[in-house]
Amino acid sequence: SSSPVNGESGRRRNTIDALLRYRGTFGGFGIAATGGYIGSGNVKDNSGFAFNNDVRAGGLRPNFDGLDVGDFGVAFTYGGFSVGGKYQFGRFNGQWGLAPKGLADGEAFLGGASYTVGPLVVGAHYLKYKSAGDAGNAFFGRQRTEQGVAAGATYTLAPGLSVFLSYVFNERKQNGFNFITGQGVTAAAPGGNLNNNKTTGQIIAVGTGFS
Repeated sequence: SSSPVNGESGRRRNTIDALLRYRGTFGGFGIAATGGYIGSGNVKDNSGFAFNNDVRAGGLRPNFDGLDVGDFGVAFTYGGFSVGGKYQFGRFNGQWGLAPKGLADGEAFLGGASYTVGPLVVGAHYLKYKSAGDAGNAFFGRQRTEQGVAAGATYTLAPGLSVFLSYVFNERKQNGFNFITGQGVTAAAPGGNLNNNKTTGQIIAVGTGFS
């Protein structure tokens, strides 16, 4: 429940997770909706040293908030067409990590659509995620932004046999943070790292599937 190691205070404990889901049909229209919440505490820092998010004052010792996240989504279908989106917001950072106190909330949006006609399914979606990212840089107002696009198609040649084509693009950026080395604000570089502050990736895949 407590530790003298500052990094331990970034670990969550006593998690509460709840979700409501609804599904219904109205004539030819279908709807699916969810509303969720996750909250938690965190391990307390009992070292007795003052917390600090400004490396210029003698190193980083961030204090953290527990998770406090809302999550809502909805999807509509009609015939072979489906469209939907999801919005997530609150106190979180990174891949469900805890956000340092006083720094930016996390906010994520996902929207997409697909269409099925006969043996062919095509679809695409877009994701955007804003968060504190590196705590030292976030203290100076440099938030992390991540976004990506995915699109693809699957064609069924015969029962149990299909071929697919997919494309994925992603981008991550935060001024002052080096995504290659993982270096951000340090005592030696209180202004952050100026290299590799934005990285991108692209993948094209073609394949077959058997079932």
